[in-house]
Amino acid sequence: MKEIFILWVIGLDFLKRLEKKIFWVVFISSHHYNNGRSGNVMRI
Repeated sequence: MKEIFILWVIGLDFLKRLEKKIFWVVFISSHHYNNGRSGNVMRI
């Protein structure tokens, strides 16, 4: 039972990090796209 809980916590931490990475990749790529296209920097 303890091993499953530890694996679950590790998995949750991994998912959170993955989510942050995906967010940053999307944010940066969309930021560059918007910046290059119209000069609109603060577009989220």
